[in-house]
Amino acid sequence: MTNEIRQHIDRSEQFIKVAEDLSKLKYWDNAISRTYYAMFHAATAVLLNINIQRSSHHALIAAFGEYIAKINLMDTKFHRYLLDAFSARSESDYFPVSKATKEEALSMIKKTKEFLSAAKEYLNLK
Repeated sequence: MTNEIRQHIDRSEQFIKVAEDLSKLKYWDNAISRTYYAMFHAATAVLLNINIQRSSHHALIAAFGEYIAKINLMDTKFHRYLLDAFSARSESDYFPVSKATKEEALSMIKKTKEFLSAAKEYLNLK
């Protein structure tokens, strides 16, 4: 594993901690935003492991679907998690009034931890 892959995993772990801290402060929308970035960095690490690099969020999500989920290197549900997190992050970051709820934020944190755990397992980091 390269140093860059490890850095993305470390960044993912950091964003999960930040999301948890933000949820304790009841900043549901900001917590949701951080969960997406945690998944983004974990997905980036997974793709880098097979020498795939993408420069945009959409391209990364598509590549994760094509090269990881479609051939079952990781469970296909993780592609759905990534898509849902991207959508939730967009709403949380760009709408002037957040509709984010505690339940949504806590659910996203749980899914993000599951995503990271699966990514680490795939990368043989457990």
